[in-house]
Amino acid sequence: MKQRINDQDLIAFYQKISQFDSFKKIECFKAKSGFSLNAELFPNKALYNFIKGNIDSLKAVGIEALLQYRMHVYQYKSIETIPVLKILELNFEVIENLGTVPRVQQALLNLIDYAIYSIAIHDASHEAINEIREYIFTLEDYCLQIEHTKELRERCQTENETTPDTLQIKLEEDLQKMSRYLQQIQEINNFLLQAMEKAS
Repeated sequence: MKQRINDQDLIAFYQKISQFDSFKKIECFKAKSGFSLNAELFPNKALYNFIKGNIDSLKAVGIEALLQYRMHVYQYKSIETIPVLKILELNFEVIENLGTVPRVQQALLNLIDYAIYSIAIHDASHEAINEIREYIFTLEDYCLQIEHTKELRERCQTENETTPDTLQIKLEEDLQKMSRYLQQIQEINNFLLQAMEKAS
């Protein structure tokens, strides 16, 4: 059973990690041996044990589920994000005090990314990195399909049209959003490959 911790310590931890756009920049995820939770940078052992337990719980669901959760968090899908909040044992009072939705989102993305990295870097079979690569191929294909649909629709439009094409606007928004998401996953993949090269 996990130790009960002070909500204020938990809120402070999440607020701190929400300030960074990548888990790689968060000091408490770095140790002398590489990336692992640094107990020295936590205000107390109870918080360290709680966060370590949460990360272990995230890792237990596996790469495929984590990538799915990551997409839900990225897209602000609140209902689909509930399983992540349950794994992290975040109650409503804590969530409410974390700040804006984008801050909560960034904190969750950083924890998920750290869990993905932790699984893949210790996977001797390289199955995890292969799952990430397959996921990247799927995202690339999805982005190409949106771009192709957008271009086809542009060719069919007449110059005399004066009303805004809402579907075309939506396609462009989706393309930008998914391209940003693809870039984030590619960065995780590249970082993993670099870390694996150094380790070998």
